[in-house]
Amino acid sequence: MFKSLSRVWSPKLAGLLILVASCSPVQAESDDCSTGRGMYMSVFGGGGSSHIGSIDQMGTAYFTEAEGGPMAVNALGSSGNDGVGLVGLNIGHEWSSGAPEGCWGLLPAVELEAMYLSGTPSGQLTNDTVRLPEHLFEDSFPMDNIAVLGNGVVSFQTPLANFYPYVGLGLGFTNVKINGATSTQLDPAEPGVNHFNSNPNSSALGLSAQFKAGFRFNLTERMYLFTEYRYLYVGSTTHTFGSTNYPTHAATSPWAVQLKDMNYHLAVGGIGFDF
Repeated sequence: MFKSLSRVWSPKLAGLLILVASCSPVQAESDDCSTGRGMYMSVFGGGGSSHIGSIDQMGTAYFTEAEGGPMAVNALGSSGNDGVGLVGLNIGHEWSSGAPEGCWGLLPAVELEAMYLSGTPSGQLTNDTVRLPEHLFEDSFPMDNIAVLGNGVVSFQTPLANFYPYVGLGLGFTNVKINGATSTQLDPAEPGVNHFNSNPNSSALGLSAQFKAGFRFNLTERMYLFTEYRYLYVGSTTHTFGSTNYPTHAATSPWAVQLKDMNYHLAVGGIGFDF
């Protein structure tokens, strides 16, 4: 019986050993070994949604003593899922997998990346106070943000020619720049009053992190297309807007607004070039 099994399995075993040997580190020293992309650069664009987990607007309304005196405002809320667009570029270096072309392998890379993101998150904020039955604001924050991140990326060399899935993680910072912010009181209604009217602009830096996953397809030896999903997180930023300044409205202090846990879900596509 053992001789019969040996006759059946010997050709299969030999074929398996040949396949393993062809993808072994020894073979990787040959001219067929994948060398990775080396230096590369890409440009990309896309869009998606943004969400701010917590918005905190703080200030003081200087009512007269006859009106009850100054009233502290600490209005809390969050944004909805608002649209966002982006463009960006990166430059990186990818190393060899150490495995021959046509075999599985890992291609590590590092990147420096910059992204421009534009959108207008908005949300409703409630100030819990005993002086009013309801105190509700609607805020909007037109943003032109620039994120700069360093990424670590791993591409997966596969038996499929010119097809490379990949994943990456990044850390950096984002300059959150707001131009033309508005804060409108809905209840009690104050039509035509923007509580940030004396200075609706602000900018601040927030620590950032991202995850991305996608695949690229080589068009030529030096050019490729790629598409990916990205999740970008921007940590808490604090912004100072001007006081409310209208002849018919009680004066206020400048407004401090904290934007906490900004989350972006993005679909991205682009083109890249090896050097």
